[in-house]
Amino acid sequence: MAGAGFFSQQMALPWQADFYDCQKERHEDPDGNEYFFMWWTAHRPDDVFPFGGAKQARWTREIDKLAKDPNNPDDDNGRFVRMLEGWPKLKFISVRGGNHWEEEK
Repeated sequence: MAGAGFFSQQMALPWQADFYDCQKERHEDPDGNEYFFMWWTAHRPDDVFPFGGAKQARWTREIDKLAKDPNNPDDDNGRFVRMLEGWPKLKFISVRGGNHWEEEK
């Protein structure tokens, strides 16, 4: 029988590091075709429709702005510190009409 903490012993501490790192990753094949690796689905959205917007955006974009290179915010270990300090800036998400994630005002 497994003891307390058995299932979570492999998880990152603080939890925000895993929460941020387990998101879709954009890649290109040698021909320049874009594709994505997807990780740990459904515990949070990767992309959302900002309130009133028609175009998707990264849910973590407010935290990404603090990166050394905002065009490649996942490229340094500072992403963990940014997530740890910035997670309260993430917006609440709702599902409207059952077809997409949308941020609340």
